[in-house]
Order: sequence, then C-alpha cells, then structure tokens
Amino acid sequence: MKKLTEFENLIALLNIGKVNYEIVFQQAFGTPQIIILSSKGKRIGDVVCNRLSYGHKHGLLEILGLDRNGNPSEEPEGYLTADAIFNRIVRAYLKEE
Repeated sequence: MKKLTEFENLIALLNIGKVNYEIVFQQAFGTPQIIILSSKGKRIGDVVCNRLSYGHKHGLLEILGLDRNGNPSEEPEGYLTADAIFNRIVRAYLKEE
C-alpha cells in the first residue's frame, strides 16, 4: 500500500476535523496549495510543498499565516508535518469560539 504524503495526510486530517479549506493549483510551481479558512470562511493560512518551500526536499510542509499557537503570522515556517500544521489550525479554530 502506498504511503501518503504529508500533503495528503493534511487533507485527510482537515476532512476528519471538518476544517474549511480550498485547494488551488499553483501555476508557477505546478503544485497544489491548501488555503485554510476559518469557521467563518476567512482565509487564515496557506500550506504548500513545492520546490521553493522550506522542507520540500524531505516531503515536509510550509505554512504561512499561523504560528505554532494558532495566532496570525506573516512569517513562513517550514519543515512541518501534517500533524504539526493541523495542531495550529485546531488552536486557531478554538480561539474563534
């Protein structure tokens, strides 16, 4: 059985957690990008794994928009697993309640 990529793992976690998201195709890189939306539909983060993202050579993800505590951030952070990113999203969703 084929092992899922971190990108695929994140999509599975988002679906299980009923997180709002969109997948768009990045023309410049030829790869998909996940746009994370708040429960109110506001864009709160972007996740990528492309040739310029931090960690892509190891199959890891980069996020822009959320720090490790689920707070807004303008600094991209890479070398992250799907679980690490999902934890940030959960913290952001909990702050909305």
